[in-house]
Amino acid sequence: MLQTLTEEMLAEAKWGCLAVLINGEYDWQFRMFDIPRSADFEHLIDSNVRRFWRDYLDPCIMPMFDPFVDERLVKLLYPDDSGDTIDLRFDNRALELAEDYELKKAGAKRLNTEIESVKTELQGKLGPNTFGILADGRRLSWKTQHRKAYSVEASHPRVFKILKPERE
Repeated sequence: MLQTLTEEMLAEAKWGCLAVLINGEYDWQFRMFDIPRSADFEHLIDSNVRRFWRDYLDPCIMPMFDPFVDERLVKLLYPDDSGDTIDLRFDNRALELAEDYELKKAGAKRLNTEIESVKTELQGKLGPNTFGILADGRRLSWKTQHRKAYSVEASHPRVFKILKPERE
């Protein structure tokens, strides 16, 4: 809706229309919504754009990354490493993030081990059967699946690791 309002404002249009394709589990619906211009939203859009220019573009400062939505952007911006080293010893946030990363990785490993052991126990209960019905009506499924052969093209992704300190 905000994108449509921005486009209306930039095109000096009197109104706009937002076309949406909604796909559900069994059907697809095409819907169109009229988006009337709104002075309140236009003021909000204008003030945010001005703030972005003032805080980032005019002084040539890179905006902070949003780690929940910018993973692809970071990888596109920095596809290759330079071989150089940056000193982050005085960046407390970097240290905090590294510690959080290692804790979460260890927790994920433990959780994956637990998940696999629960799955193995359920598979043992199914035995040679394809399906199992639970007391609440849900069904377990452990079907044999054919997988076609395929090959993976060569690539050169950057690999992230946290290394132990070097001995001096």
